Amino acid sequence: MKRMKTAISVGGLAVVGLGIGLAVTNPKSSAYQSFAAKKFASHLQENVCDDVPKFLRQQCRGFADANRGQFQKVIADTTQRQNYFFFSIYETDISMSLGLPSYHFSTVGILNQFYIYEAEKKS
Repeated sequence: MKRMKTAISVGGLAVVGLGIGLAVTNPKSSAYQSFAAKKFASHLQENVCDDVPKFLRQQCRGFADANRGQFQKVIADTTQRQNYFFFSIYETDISMSLGLPSYHFSTVGILNQFYIYEAEKKS
């Protein structure tokens, strides 16, 4: 009987410790905005800039790199965060002008990391 109580106590402490660890490492919105701006700029450089005329590719890549701060602001304005205490889900809908496509991203933030589980290009 005493062994069972000890096992239950240890198991309970482990679950509480795991919960506290997850709560403490639930990333903040500002960390997501920085992550998403970097990913979006990289996506533009690797995908969109390759589709522009060759003489504009370098300017396109420079634009994407130089405007990460602006992308971060756009992401902040277009993201909905669902905070579940242990983790967060971020839904971002980016619609840029200048004939660029719009995008939808769904990302989970947990353990100070972000994982994009849905990325959709909209016309």
